[in-house]
Amino acid sequence: MNDVNCNAHTALGLGCAAQSVNHRVQVYTSGEFNHRCPHCDALLLASETPRDGNQYTKCCCGGKVDTDYMRDKFASLQNMPQPLMQYAEHIPTDREAKSFHQNSKLYNSNMAFGSVTSNRLDPRDIPGRGAPTCRINGEMTHRLCDMYPDSKYHEYEQWAQHFILDPADSLPKRLQHLRRLQNNPDYPSSGGIKPEIVDKLDRMLRGEHPFAAVYKKAHEVYEEAKEQAQRDGKQVINGFMTQ
Repeated sequence: MNDVNCNAHTALGLGCAAQSVNHRVQVYTSGEFNHRCPHCDALLLASETPRDGNQYTKCCCGGKVDTDYMRDKFASLQNMPQPLMQYAEHIPTDREAKSFHQNSKLYNSNMAFGSVTSNRLDPRDIPGRGAPTCRINGEMTHRLCDMYPDSKYHEYEQWAQHFILDPADSLPKRLQHLRRLQNNPDYPSSGGIKPEIVDKLDRMLRGEHPFAAVYKKAHEVYEEAKEQAQRDGKQVINGFMTQ
């Protein structure tokens, strides 16, 4: 790095990344990934290899990580359930796969168990080239939805709330939600939404995703408790039982 002092330029309102400051750093080349860990077989840079007889710690902590379990887990994740496997192959003549890829953001949002919120940056503030990306800044919050709809926000089931319904009852409500999303410029779509894809994805999640079973079980337990409360002469208001 050269001798330019960053603090000397703060009065000018310029950061060290400003071109006029001419604050440059020396070029650093990391080299190739041509070193292997003897424990987990990870490819490493020369700077990541141990020195003075120390253990490999950048990848598996010197073999302390259970790499056999990780390999087995990775292998199991390659066996995607249907219809995801069908859509991943993306055969040109497969119309369902084509629709899935063209509208993946819509399908993904519709099948989500919750939502992610953040301060999204305007793409015009960060010029660049390449594929579209989602730019965020500040705190990111993950939100799981309630078990039942809140009439203050929406009157029908969304996200994980669909899994307390039977698939046949859930499908028309999912399609209604998707039609509304199609009018949102944040969810580009092409060629229309296929109900058969929505139905297959919904049924796949019911059989594969542990959260789907959790919501379904919680709903059943709540309904049983509500029936018992009514038999005991207790009033149920907004999910709470009163004397």
